[in-house]
Amino acid sequence: KLLKLGTRFHAYMQYVDFNTKDTSFIKVSWHRSAINKVLTLDVFKDVKNAKLYREYKYYDEDTDETGSIDLLIVYPDRCVVVDYKLKNADEEKYASQLNAYKSYVEKVFKKPTDAVLISLLGN
Repeated sequence: KLLKLGTRFHAYMQYVDFNTKDTSFIKVSWHRSAINKVLTLDVFKDVKNAKLYREYKYYDEDTDETGSIDLLIVYPDRCVVVDYKLKNADEEKYASQLNAYKSYVEKVFKKPTDAVLISLLGN
């Protein structure tokens, strides 16, 4: 049940318009409320000036690893890797995953990169 909820919340973030912050397509009110709260985070403030890649899949030849970044935000001068977790987003547990994403993006886009872990239901 939790896995199904996590999949649904990831889908919401895949389809939401980060510029208008319109979540009217989310029919369950507490789901919409939770996503609205997430959209107020600083990471989503200036996305109109960026190129967005949702579910960015890659293969890193150097490390022979594949990955799928939930959201990659590419600004003219920097990048931001965003990874969603349903809740209890313990950064230590996901540090190696985020570091792998960050390293790959820095190598490919040649820009300083930040990595952000977002708990969609809070911690």
